[in-house]
Amino acid sequence: MRVILSLIVILIVNTDVFSQITGCPSIDLGPDTSITCSTPCLTLEATVLEVGQTNTYSVSSLPYAPPYPYTQGTPIIVNLDDVWSEEIALPFNFCFFGNIYDKIIVGANGVISFDMTLASPAGCNWFTCTFCEWEFSQSMPNTNGFPYRNSINGA
Repeated sequence: MRVILSLIVILIVNTDVFSQITGCPSIDLGPDTSITCSTPCLTLEATVLEVGQTNTYSVSSLPYAPPYPYTQGTPIIVNLDDVWSEEIALPFNFCFFGNIYDKIIVGANGVISFDMTLASPAGCNWFTCTFCEWEFSQSMPNTNGFPYRNSINGA
């Protein structure tokens, strides 16, 4: 009897230790909401599925199988650092802080701007492209516009 009881306890403890939460980690943002440039402010809320702590790891090789070929799209500022791209037309209108834009430029330092005065000329090289600042000490966002106003900045 003790052996059977011991096996049951071991199975229960073992199942509890290695069990995983059902479902996939996800974020539910609720129903879709359409906004316009005239919409004042919108509070976004999300519900996150708590998946618990990971305390065991497994390392294995994955086959190289990207979901999409890397030959799509239009390459910009390839092999150039600290420069702005030429103007890129958007296939839609983009509302950004109450202004509507239909083109962007991309900086090689992780920034997208709507200021076309910074655009590099077509076919430029490192010496003729417009310089994209990479070092600055101002906090972001910054109301005086340095380094770039009307921009979305990456890390």
